[in-house]
Amino acid sequence: MNFSFQHFRNIKKQGKMYRNIIIYLALFLRLTYVDAILPMLSIDRVEGNSGKVTIYYTAIDSTEKVLSPINYEYSVDHGVSWIKVDKSAISASLSEGNNNSAISWDTRSQIGEQPVNSILFRMRVYDPEIISDWQAVTPMLTPRHGLATVVTDNKLYAIGGFNGHRQVASLELYNPANDTWEKAASMDQARQYLSAEVVNGKIYAIGGYGKASYLTTVEAYDPVTDTWQTMAPMPTSRHVFATAVVGNLIYAIGGHNGKNLATVEVYDTKTNSWKNSVSMPTPRYGLVAAAVGDKIYTFGGQGQKPLSSFEIFDTKEGQWSTGPNMPTARYAFAAAIDEELSKIYMVGGTGGEDKVEAYNTQNGKWEVSATINQTRSHLGAGIITNVNQLYAVGGVNDQPLSIVEALPLVRYSKFAVSPAFPVYNHIQAEIISPTASSYNQGIISIQGTANTEKLQGWILDIAPSINPTEGYLLINSGTSSVLGSELAKFDTLGQPDSVHTIRLRVTDVMAKTAETNVIVRVDNSILPKPKLKISTNEGVDGFARSNVSIFVTGKAYPGNLISRAEVIGGVEMANVTDLIDIDKSGVISGEIPGVNVGKITHLSVRIVVKSRSGNQAESVSNRLIIDNNPPEIAIISPANGANLNTNSIQVVGTASDSLSGLVRVEIDVGSGWTEVETNKSNWVYQLNIPPENQPLLIRARALDKAENMTTTAPIYVSNINSRPHVNILHPTEGTNLLGKILVTGTIEGNNLSWVLEYALGQHAQDGFEEIDRGTEAKGYDQKIATWDVSGLPDGQYTLRLTVKKPLTTITVTRHNLIRSP
Repeated sequence: MNFSFQHFRNIKKQGKMYRNIIIYLALFLRLTYVDAILPMLSIDRVEGNSGKVTIYYTAIDSTEKVLSPINYEYSVDHGVSWIKVDKSAISASLSEGNNNSAISWDTRSQIGEQPVNSILFRMRVYDPEIISDWQAVTPMLTPRHGLATVVTDNKLYAIGGFNGHRQVASLELYNPANDTWEKAASMDQARQYLSAEVVNGKIYAIGGYGKASYLTTVEAYDPVTDTWQTMAPMPTSRHVFATAVVGNLIYAIGGHNGKNLATVEVYDTKTNSWKNSVSMPTPRYGLVAAAVGDKIYTFGGQGQKPLSSFEIFDTKEGQWSTGPNMPTARYAFAAAIDEELSKIYMVGGTGGEDKVEAYNTQNGKWEVSATINQTRSHLGAGIITNVNQLYAVGGVNDQPLSIVEALPLVRYSKFAVSPAFPVYNHIQAEIISPTASSYNQGIISIQGTANTEKLQGWILDIAPSINPTEGYLLINSGTSSVLGSELAKFDTLGQPDSVHTIRLRVTDVMAKTAETNVIVRVDNSILPKPKLKISTNEGVDGFARSNVSIFVTGKAYPGNLISRAEVIGGVEMANVTDLIDIDKSGVISGEIPGVNVGKITHLSVRIVVKSRSGNQAESVSNRLIIDNNPPEIAIISPANGANLNTNSIQVVGTASDSLSGLVRVEIDVGSGWTEVETNKSNWVYQLNIPPENQPLLIRARALDKAENMTTTAPIYVSNINSRPHVNILHPTEGTNLLGKILVTGTIEGNNLSWVLEYALGQHAQDGFEEIDRGTEAKGYDQKIATWDVSGLPDGQYTLRLTVKKPLTTITVTRHNLIRSP
């Protein structure tokens, strides 16, 4: 196939056409994708038109992130021009995620008291999280470093610099709408390491280095006429310095002109004149600066070494202070400020290389952002707000660069515009009470202000829904001013239990009406009684003793609150409101520690719950029987000190509790507590006797349903075959001594003698008097003697049996024998 030159031209032409189609298609798809992930916003309604107005909005985000409102503006000329709303006039009114949110705007500071019949309000929402990395966009037409960059009218301007051979005077501007660069009029003087700022739409190029000298010259560029104008020069020549704008003033800070500079000079764009200001604490060059409000923030630079220092100049006070150091020391870098979020970005530089860090002036913290792809220094930077992107422009890395990279900063919604509404700040219409979202019942007092210089009248009404257009019921009206006092009393009992709108309208003699409302809830319903139970972690349900913790559980109607809680018992009670809680779902819980019930025989807990509107319901818990009396327990057999001479015996005892009743009886024979079988009053434990010559300790305890416990004194027994078998079976501990007492027991063995004695005292050690004595043996449970106690004084007694054999003495005792009338 033969190719002619014309064929080649046609193919080349068609290829260029196809390439352009592909580029436009890719751009379209990219924009379509970006639009698809942008947050969406609608302004649903505006309430109020006097003083503060409330703007209700709905935000939708495909990533389900919570969005924040921003970019507040208003228009009084039907949207022809827009005025920024002062941020201090905006406050959060309602926040429930992205849906059903609202902000309040105090219109008085900017609108004043002049009536405005029609105002539009607009705003955006945004997601502050960066979701992308740096992407290359169309490069500059001229590679350069040491340039200055500014942004105005959503275009980025690259000014001056060095192209590797000479300083340049050229000006190029970047339009993000079509990703193109174009040339504009060049400066009169070529220069590098200059600085530039925008004031009132004009671009000021200041100082720098050109023609082998440090410059003082200043030129101003008008984008409308595409012309430059020479302005008053700086007093001090300097390059690689920083500038910042506060109002109409441009501050030139630091730099180098053969030495490192700390001086600060101020250019007044209105008077075209310079003056000196307060010098920086640290001389340096290659620094950056940015202004937020009345404060100028200066970062980094080169002193004796690359600096991370951060100094702040308060232009009102004329004083310098320090801030938290940059994470990365650097110089010859670029900075750009996101004015809406009050963040200052640091990009690249010597020492910084590819790092990007941002300082948040609102919280005073540093944040790390995505690194740039091309490491470089002496670059420019800027933020174009309508595309929400940070740009890194040009710079040097071995050679001057034309590369431009862009980083998406935040995802903004498009502007949402409210319906038109009037603002009549000369009229005061305010409902002070009840407050928004409050719950109300019975007769309520509606407080507020209805006032203007020439008042025609005011109307207060209510409707059972949110902002209805009809169906309002008149509450009250008047023709006299009300200033922060009662507008009316209103009985809510005639209204349904639901959300209501209370509306106040105040009209002046010019028929201008200011309107405000408050959304409240009416709730006169009868609350269901809460369910309530009290218990202890000890004992059996239904019983308690003094000084144990009482646990409260139950269920109330969701949303109820504790009004009062108290422990009740007899005539005594204690307030325990702070110890009991109800969660959002209505679950009641609490612990009342260490209740000292004193002489109370039972206790309950009473709680009073209330709804948000004040309706109340009362409930009393189950009763806990108070039992502070310990149970009684005794070991009947064997007696203390008995010698048993057997392999197995029954340990017999008694146990009782007069109030709550026994839970269990336990015995310990030296190896830990073991539960024993018991009936109402007696218990028996079959004990295997240990090997000969091993003494044995026996004790028992009883536990009642209130966790009271009694433990017997230990008794000691033995099993020594070489000794006589000795035991007292009757009387047992606790026996009431009346008349003549038959003493029975066991005395077995040969060649023995015995004596039976008594003494006054529960555990007497001396003072014993003889009852009887003998030498004969006694079989199991035989009569030992008769003890006549009729002549003894009342009291507690100890009974002692002593048995002797050659080289052996055994003593058995019974304690706590009681003589009473």
